[in-house]
Amino acid sequence: MSTMTAEAESDVRLPYLRKYGWQSMAYSSLQKGMEYFLLPDVGYVSFSPIQGKVVTPVVLGDPICDRQNMGQMIDAFIAKYDDPIFMHITAPTAKILEQRGFYINEIGVETLIDVQQFTTKGGPKETLRQQCNRAKKDGLHVGELDIREVSKEEQKSITDEWLNKKANHDNELGFLVRPAVYDDELDVRKFFALKEWKIQGFVFFDPIYENGEVIGYMANILRTLGHLPYSLTDYIIVEAIGRLRQEGKKVLSLGWSPFVHVEDDGQFKHSKPLKELFRYTYDHCNYLYAFQSLAFHKDRYRPGLENTQQQKVYAATRHLLPVHMLHEIFRKMGMHPVTQTGECAIKCINEAIAGVPAELKKLLAATGKHLEHHEH
Repeated sequence: MSTMTAEAESDVRLPYLRKYGWQSMAYSSLQKGMEYFLLPDVGYVSFSPIQGKVVTPVVLGDPICDRQNMGQMIDAFIAKYDDPIFMHITAPTAKILEQRGFYINEIGVETLIDVQQFTTKGGPKETLRQQCNRAKKDGLHVGELDIREVSKEEQKSITDEWLNKKANHDNELGFLVRPAVYDDELDVRKFFALKEWKIQGFVFFDPIYENGEVIGYMANILRTLGHLPYSLTDYIIVEAIGRLRQEGKKVLSLGWSPFVHVEDDGQFKHSKPLKELFRYTYDHCNYLYAFQSLAFHKDRYRPGLENTQQQKVYAATRHLLPVHMLHEIFRKMGMHPVTQTGECAIKCINEAIAGVPAELKKLLAATGKHLEHHEH
């Protein structure tokens, strides 16, 4: 047993997590830097604070407690922290918070796979099937390795190459995406794709619990080398589903797709400014994160078919447009909206200048000098 596993086993939150950790974000409550509010014999709320004159907790997912005690847990929490923001909550939790005066806004969807029923057969999943066949033809195979025997340097090297392809290549995402841990972790499964015994990519799966048992997993960390002409992560996930099916597991979450399909069609009282902001971010701010590419990738699993579904996830806040809080939340997630927007603007300007024909540049320069002469 590693030191990290031993620490998790002794964590006061673990009994609640194993009993009530049915939401995919539950295991992320154990990530480094998280704080928690504990209500003895009931459960806990996991959050990361925004420091200011008054501490604003950013709550990660649903409270970890019995569904029947959700209202009691929330009331105890907001009695201590009056102005929190809840991120990635499910509809039942959103309904309780709406009753307590919160605006409820959609922030995207989570893709959930029925492990026992999932198949790659049929026309709608042809693309997914092709990715797997190409990987097999290329000589790759997938296995679950003992992480203690896998080189940390090799895993980090793959992560570095993977990050260099991303819009936000300077930092790994955090908070809503639990950062990668290259060590043994309690109940976390780690699958690797190998070619001639050299690692080409890996997927780390966080456990989903119910009544003391692991009933499924969430694909939390996905990493591959950049030179492959097919989706290796799809191949790893499909192979992992086969293993989980044999073990009798029920569900696999592909995680959160931020800001996709934001509709806010009247189910909850919502903030219209936030709705428009989230829609705009998905449509126009992919320099912050590859929102559209992520959603496109998960569509290969064909949400809407019998064995795959998309579930709405929500944010809850007391404010119509909590700009400062949202900026800090993006920063917690590893994004830097101001810096990245500035970099994107400079890049666009430079590309526009580079695309101007040489003769037109000379004409613009001459026109500028002419106007400057007349001004003097």
